[in-house]
Amino acid sequence: MKRRTFLGVMAAPMLIALVDGTSRPASAFAGTGAASVHPLTTTAGRSTFRVGTHRGAPCLFVDDAPRFPMYLFEQEVSVADGQTFSDAGVEFYSFIEKESFLDLGWTGAGTQNFTVIDRVMQTFEDHVPSGYAMPRVHLWAPDWWLDAHPDDLVDYAIDPGTADIPRDASFASATWRTEAGAKLRTMVRHILDGPQGDRTMGITLAGGLYGEWLCYNAEYLPDTSEAMRTAWIGHLKTKYANSVAQLRAAWGDPAVTFDTVVIPGTGERRETANGLFRDPAASRRVLDYYESHHRVVVEAIDHFASIVKDESDGTLLTSVLYGYTPDQGYMPQEQHHRAVAALHRLDSVDLVTSPHSYYRRAPGDDGAYRTYTESLALHGKLFIDEADDRTHLATSPILFIYATTMAESLGIIRRAFGQAVTHATGMWYMDHTSGLWYADPAFGAEFAKLKHWGDYSMNVSRARSSEVAVISVPTAELVLGGETDTTAKLYEGPSLGSRQGIGELSRAGAPFDRFTIDDLVDGLVPTHYKVYVFPDAFRLNAAQRAAITALKSGGRTLVWGWAPGYAGDSGLSKADVEALTGFSLTQVNAPAASPPDPSTPLDSEDFESGSFAGTGYSAGAGGATGTIIATAGEVIGGTRSVKGSAPASTDWHEYLYTKAASIPLEANATYRVKFRGRTITAPGAGAYFYFVARTGTGGVPQDVGSISGAMLPDRSTRRSSSSRSRTTATTT
Repeated sequence: MKRRTFLGVMAAPMLIALVDGTSRPASAFAGTGAASVHPLTTTAGRSTFRVGTHRGAPCLFVDDAPRFPMYLFEQEVSVADGQTFSDAGVEFYSFIEKESFLDLGWTGAGTQNFTVIDRVMQTFEDHVPSGYAMPRVHLWAPDWWLDAHPDDLVDYAIDPGTADIPRDASFASATWRTEAGAKLRTMVRHILDGPQGDRTMGITLAGGLYGEWLCYNAEYLPDTSEAMRTAWIGHLKTKYANSVAQLRAAWGDPAVTFDTVVIPGTGERRETANGLFRDPAASRRVLDYYESHHRVVVEAIDHFASIVKDESDGTLLTSVLYGYTPDQGYMPQEQHHRAVAALHRLDSVDLVTSPHSYYRRAPGDDGAYRTYTESLALHGKLFIDEADDRTHLATSPILFIYATTMAESLGIIRRAFGQAVTHATGMWYMDHTSGLWYADPAFGAEFAKLKHWGDYSMNVSRARSSEVAVISVPTAELVLGGETDTTAKLYEGPSLGSRQGIGELSRAGAPFDRFTIDDLVDGLVPTHYKVYVFPDAFRLNAAQRAAITALKSGGRTLVWGWAPGYAGDSGLSKADVEALTGFSLTQVNAPAASPPDPSTPLDSEDFESGSFAGTGYSAGAGGATGTIIATAGEVIGGTRSVKGSAPASTDWHEYLYTKAASIPLEANATYRVKFRGRTITAPGAGAYFYFVARTGTGGVPQDVGSISGAMLPDRSTRRSSSSRSRTTATTT
């Protein structure tokens, strides 16, 4: 049974008024109502937690006192870092489990094992003498459940064939939501009733790829499952008032019924009418699908977050990783978060988090946020930056190591802190190794200083004073076809050498605030900004056009990105662009060109010479990690293969590179790579192979075309693989 008390529900409004009694300046964000403050309950001996408004911005409150939201996040809180951050005065801690991701312990139908959650909670208590825990719980369906529910698994428009790809439940699956939700409810009750219950402030709910509510295997174009089709039918019935006649009129299909709808396949998703654009009027079916595809993710988040709220009587905070700015321009649009406005308006979610830019996080870079920070503030959400910057103590093969000295490490740590203070957000310092990245007393001294100034910042105005607003249209991408996400390129550019969007704005010398077009339509965006930037307003409906037009007064400057307003509900129109911008334009359509013959190989190699010399390939990182072998039982075909091996503790091991001078790859071209491979020694759990295209100077952040496949899921202390590369890399 749930333990409920209602005293706090009556006391909360008075307490809020006392804390937030200072009137906010005109430029501060106004809350939107219930989403900004959750009702409080009280339990003897337990602190209360909420997100409310303090000095003009969202704030984390503990027992109705504002706190600077600085966390430590580790796989598990180590002894050393627990002491370091406790000594620095840090109160908040988040974690998973060191050997695996922390999940529901869902071991079978009707069974649940809490051994892992009990252990990591006890580890937190043992290593942190005082403070509060926010475990990150992954809601993945276990293998036995996936085997039992084939219609509820994510399926794909592109057949993965024999590729051993990760499996997951569809975000649309009602069965998964119901059964996993029941296990989540039981876990929440177990935590609250356990010895660390009074020290638990909330739960981060993680789903999908990396726990970031992304579909696995987006390159195969999810989700064509029956669960997704069922959810889509429900959305269609709501949208078209359960009228088959309305559905047929919208789709231009006289035969379709709700029961016969089919999820769009690869050709329909990639089809365009003019350049990259679909015709919105003629592509309503595809647009309806994509809207539903993204909607089900937020519905799932709301379902699980509401369970946490209900079972804890509102005493636990909820956190999710969602609402990222699109930034993976080498992936299809299925990869990114598009139902941003819906997520921001959920009453069930308090905290929203994401890592900051991986493209620009070296010393001297901007490390910009990958979210719509000020939009979150409008809706009473506190943003938490995942500051997983690697210090100089991080070692290869960990990626994204840019700091080489203590001075550079302190610089990137201060940058993350500065972002949090100036944006009135929270942040957690994240060490993927649970104890190595901050293993120097200088870091402890720095964290103590930053916590001191973070606490000080809570005593001054936290309202933004920017003069530039950036208004994004997250759903604009849906009107574009093609193979990869175009909006991501507008925000981040195809490479560091072609800085675009957020990178350019971050170097403009003026702070900027970020909103969605839905905020503008709802009248929530302040009107005091001097400049309004529209990076991706190429798809607008009538209400959005009207909201933008209303800004054309008061001396404001509007800055347009690509083709503003070109796509509307009735089709594609140059006249609409001219009406919106006031510019006279000439539309030029690029002539269609014949693609290269994909049957002509750029290169083919069998390594039968026994040497990399004279081939278009080298032995991987450092030139010495791959070897050409002739070992019986390991060679795949012929007499030679290339082999790479690494200890199980090694995260990445690259053992075969192309030589840029021998096999030049053109920018913005698409290549098909074929090779044969085999696993010789049983890999560790979750091991996989991959290949990417990498620039000569930009490094890992510019990797594109990342393709991976799972290796055999056997456990071992060592893993190795060999490949006989029949590389028929052809342009398509």
